[in-house]
Amino acid sequence: PSLVVDVVLLDEQGRLILIQRKNFPQWPALPGWFVDYGETGKAAAIREVQEETWLEIEIERDLWIRDEPNRDPRAHNVSHAFTGKIIGWILEAADDAKAIIKVHPRDLDQVDFAFPDHKEMIQKAIFG
Repeated sequence: PSLVVDVVLLDEQGRLILIQRKNFPQWPALPGWFVDYGETGKAAAIREVQEETWLEIEIERDLWIRDEPNRDPRAHNVSHAFTGKIIGWILEAADDAKAIIKVHPRDLDQVDFAFPDHKEMIQKAIFG
């Protein structure tokens, strides 16, 4: 399995910041991607958020690790999820993000996530 990172972020109005993915699966997802060789999960999370959204963040806490073999339709990828705090506000889709999506947490059921466990990650981050 490969290691990926996912980051739960909220804007100033308490809305989730998601990306619309350019590549398969092309649905909304949390910002994140693969950890590079020699890189920590936290460093990868900060880098990936900046590459996909231009936001500067700091990691607040580890959320959890998901390792179910079928959690990612592309391959067996283990996700290390974090919550992040935005410290620099230039928000624009970049890299493998086609667009930025802002969603109020109460509207999570209306989002068809690229990775179904992203909804669970968000719920754990926000609601405990």
